[in-house]
Amino acid sequence: MRGHAFGIRRTNGSLMRHQLSVLAVLIAGMLVASCAATGAGAATQPVSRGVQATLIAVHWVRPGDTLLGIAWRYRVTVDMIKQANGLWTDIILPGQRLDIPTRGAVATLARRYMPAPEPVPVPRVAFQRTAKEGSQGARIVQDAKRYLGIRYVWGGTSARALDCSGLIFRVFSPYVRSLGRLRSYDYFQMSKVVAPEALLPGDLVFFTTDDPGPSHMGIFIGDGKFIHASSTAGGVTITSLDDPFYGARFLGVRRLLNP
Repeated sequence: MRGHAFGIRRTNGSLMRHQLSVLAVLIAGMLVASCAATGAGAATQPVSRGVQATLIAVHWVRPGDTLLGIAWRYRVTVDMIKQANGLWTDIILPGQRLDIPTRGAVATLARRYMPAPEPVPVPRVAFQRTAKEGSQGARIVQDAKRYLGIRYVWGGTSARALDCSGLIFRVFSPYVRSLGRLRSYDYFQMSKVVAPEALLPGDLVFFTTDDPGPSHMGIFIGDGKFIHASSTAGGVTITSLDDPFYGARFLGVRRLLNP
């Protein structure tokens, strides 16, 4: 490098100007190519490197963090964080990644996520489906019924205390070894979409209750019923899909395992 620099210092003015002009052309060409590549990538990926560069920070949620506190720390609004990270509620968990966006990046980041789903009619076929003896769906239903009467505790995952997503974790983790203890929102997004008319015993059913989006979930057991951990009932119970409360808030069906 030192010899190269010395050579530039000893060159005459016209040669130096020529070298700098060539350098400028090369740099300009690299920038154009870079922009073209970014533009091409934007057609297939919702968020390009250019948008990521507009993040204020990436925040990893720690115990005790709240969306309000995080928003205040970075001088943004709670709604900006929720939109940029596809959050339908204010619930966050330790270890969760949150992209902290600039105001101009919110809309682009939000396109990575689906909007909160709206309720759909409960399919009448649900009241005609039963678990076939010996099927995987029947085994899932049998395993789920072992938890009937277990008390409801928000965040619970033990055999003595469960919430709605904790029940799903307890029932399905022996079948899906890599299954994490997630929220109902996460199970809704990660599971296979199933047409409501195609639901089978052992499928997951979702509802919008306290918050927008799939804030509650259970396991369809056949005969138009589902088993779930209910805060209202105080524990794991069985409810009909034509229940006035849940029937009006039914969001659809997802599948973790082929029943």
